Amino acid sequence: MTKKLGMLVALGFLSACASGTSGPTAIEAPGSVKPAWFGLVPPAALAEPEIAPPADATIPPAIVPAGETGRAALEGTRIRQSVEQVVGFAHDMQTSGNQMWGRISGLPSQASTADWLANEFETIPLAGIQTQTYKASSDFWWPEKWEARVLSNPAYGDQSIDVVLESAVPVSRSAITGGKLEAAVVFAGEAGSVSTDGVSGKIAIQHSRPSTGAYSDRAKIRDSSAALIKAGAVAVLNWVEQGGNMH
Repeated sequence: MTKKLGMLVALGFLSACASGTSGPTAIEAPGSVKPAWFGLVPPAALAEPEIAPPADATIPPAIVPAGETGRAALEGTRIRQSVEQVVGFAHDMQTSGNQMWGRISGLPSQASTADWLANEFETIPLAGIQTQTYKASSDFWWPEKWEARVLSNPAYGDQSIDVVLESAVPVSRSAITGGKLEAAVVFAGEAGSVSTDGVSGKIAIQHSRPSTGAYSDRAKIRDSSAALIKAGAVAVLNWVEQGGNMH
């Protein structure tokens, strides 16, 4: 059975269907005091992970075969410089204003990475180094701007404010006609065994806890999403519970 939640979620993409809207169900917190969000702490905004070792960290030198101690090309300091260079191509895409960024095939960030690597090979030197391009065989889908926001309501606590789901990312080929959709949410259960009861006109949430990798639940998430949309859900949010910093 689906669990009905009395809150509204607004989804916004650069492209977007006639907005499906629904008013929130009145939910009262117990007692006379109504703490924000039922006393729960909203998720914090995402932050860049700590990538530098502590200042007092001791990094042991690499152990190399006898007679090769003078070869320093693969020392930690040198490798780190290369890593920072390659990551920098992705960050260049981020600082240019892209919400989705990285070293993406077909975009300048990937081309810069390939050219840099070719130059590194030439300095070794290796002979016959070339960079090659090819035409894509299909169209290219790319999200430019989006937001998923849980809308506040006094029923959730007197001081409740909107909460932006910072880790939300649109899945490939998703779109909202008109640019924005606002609707009540309903929990539909585990991906692969969702209930479609009561999802019509609402944003359905399905939960997944991948056990063998980020994409191991792809098939059942896709199939359950299709079933929820067929049952009348106006959108599906995939709640992926997995360790690590993939977002």
